[in-house]
Amino acid sequence: MENSSVLETFPPWTVRLLKIAIDNDGGKALTNNYTLREALKFLWEFRTISMQPNSASALASYLNGRAIGGHLLPFIAATLQVINERIAVSYRAGLQEPGTTPPASDYDNFVLQALGQSIADAVWPERNPDDAKGPPLDTVLKRYSKLAPFTMWGLLLSNYMANVLQYYFAASRIKETNKKLPEHVESLLRSRDAKVLVMHALKPLPFTRSLEKNTELALEGLRNTIIELLRVKKDYNED
Repeated sequence: MENSSVLETFPPWTVRLLKIAIDNDGGKALTNNYTLREALKFLWEFRTISMQPNSASALASYLNGRAIGGHLLPFIAATLQVINERIAVSYRAGLQEPGTTPPASDYDNFVLQALGQSIADAVWPERNPDDAKGPPLDTVLKRYSKLAPFTMWGLLLSNYMANVLQYYFAASRIKETNKKLPEHVESLLRSRDAKVLVMHALKPLPFTRSLEKNTELALEGLRNTIIELLRVKKDYNED
């Protein structure tokens, strides 16, 4: 992989967390799970919907007629509920996309959290913690229609990997066992490390107009980048 020098700059604690994640990912669900595929698909199709003249009604139809309210946060809540329902239906039916893990995985909550975070990051720059609704839905649709699909995929995967890293950061108690770590290490996992990892994974990929092909490219690129990072840091040996 080109630009291995970028990977060489990763701090050792981030590499350790990624190693823990890979070691606990026997089914390779970290970068290949049903919920992550559904989230990528939603962001791709949401952009098409947002560009339609009747985008609000088209969105309501896409979300199975569920009431989405007139603002961002109720819309995000409805979106996550619908994706959860689709996962449940697939799980009960025993459906499984070729090459993926079963519909339910240990990473589902990280994905759904990242989906909500990413939509808000993209269309709510003036975010106010006291605002319980967010911007009006028509503003959300207008702003989203101007975004490139791969911009949103980058946001989703960055937030997803940040959620995973911060989970293992807490679970491994790495800060308690290494008192020399800088105070801001945990925030850097999101603001820097996850973003650099995903940017390095997506930037060289030959994306096409096919959702299916692009999904495979993105997920394979992310896993290959993680494995390459561990190899560069001499912390991974594939059996």
